[in-house]
Amino acid sequence: MRFKYFESLNDFLITLFILLCFAFPKAGAVVGDTTITVQEIVFLLLLIINFKKIKELIYKDKKVFGFVIVLIFFSIIIFLLNIPNFSLFWILSTVVFVVSPLGYYLCDNININKINKILCFSILITCLFAIIQYIFGIEETKIPGLTIAFGDSYSSKPIGWTSEGTAIKIPSTYQNGNGFGLFLSLTIPYLIANRFKQRKWQILKYIAVVLGFFGLFLAGSRTAVISFLLASIVIAIFNLHKIQNFKIRKNFLVLFYILIIAAIIAITINWDYIYSRFILSLLNDTSGNGRLPQYERLKDTFFDESVLRNIFFGISWDRAVYTEGFLCILSHHGLFVMLIYVFFLFSYLFDRNISFIIKIGLLATLISFSVDSSFHYMPGVINYFIIVYCAKKVSLDQHKEGVALEYAQ
Repeated sequence: MRFKYFESLNDFLITLFILLCFAFPKAGAVVGDTTITVQEIVFLLLLIINFKKIKELIYKDKKVFGFVIVLIFFSIIIFLLNIPNFSLFWILSTVVFVVSPLGYYLCDNININKINKILCFSILITCLFAIIQYIFGIEETKIPGLTIAFGDSYSSKPIGWTSEGTAIKIPSTYQNGNGFGLFLSLTIPYLIANRFKQRKWQILKYIAVVLGFFGLFLAGSRTAVISFLLASIVIAIFNLHKIQNFKIRKNFLVLFYILIIAAIIAITINWDYIYSRFILSLLNDTSGNGRLPQYERLKDTFFDESVLRNIFFGISWDRAVYTEGFLCILSHHGLFVMLIYVFFLFSYLFDRNISFIIKIGLLATLISFSVDSSFHYMPGVINYFIIVYCAKKVSLDQHKEGVALEYAQ
């Protein structure tokens, strides 16, 4: 009886964890200077409960095993070197991007059909809430402890407040538009590539996808939108021979048509916003939204002194330069950790068990990570690995649990 109860509790916690990752990632509270989310607490519980199974699965996966061992080895040395320059933020952020890939193995305890349904509802929840924020105001519609951490405020977030009380970047439940846009650009292609057997879920899926594209414009994240468009072009070019297949061409056209429809709706509702945010501001931005000066400072600091130490273990944390994108890992953890991490994430783009439609979302996420440091915060990398797991699992077992992936390679 205890075993059965434990399994049901485990299933409940994993379901709750995935819902929090997708729909309510910032549910929690501010304690002192640190925000503690429910998602982080549940993740810790799940790692403890499933420790033995995760350990067995990692041993069987040589790529992940090697990645985790090397990353832990370098992280321990980097921590020891930076004891005089102790930084709780960088310790926690390092832990986040080291343990986040373990979210991949937690999904092994829940059926894919349930994850897909959670994803459908999560896109609907986040996009509908974004529309409510846009119409009625962001501060006016916040739910402390659920859509934003209890004790936190949107006033301190870089969302581009306007005189009307709304923002350039509608944050939805993600606290900022970049995180919201990243979630949608990752999950929309995955949802399109999947087909539910039940008609009602198919209808719900297409509603979620249309709202998802509309939410992508509302998020106001140039990074997310440009990354998604670039990823679509790159993946399409490298898979032109597969588009000749009728089913794959149909799926790709669905993606294209829904994007066009969502763009037309967004432009019709507020063309001035679309033009100023995604066209005019991009043309007038000569500093990459402040990134180029960051990279200049990083270059000067990195080659200033102790170059060998900087290459292997990063710049001392009291001198390290905070930059957006993967170069932030170079600054704080060194060249080797950055290359290992980037190689590991990008390796899934070459996995033959993942549909190329889904790879649009994966590549879009990685392009965003290259210029935005959301991988330092939950659930950026965790969401990436949840989608990777689902894509591989469904493609290997296409007709289980009422959902099928038609386009697995």
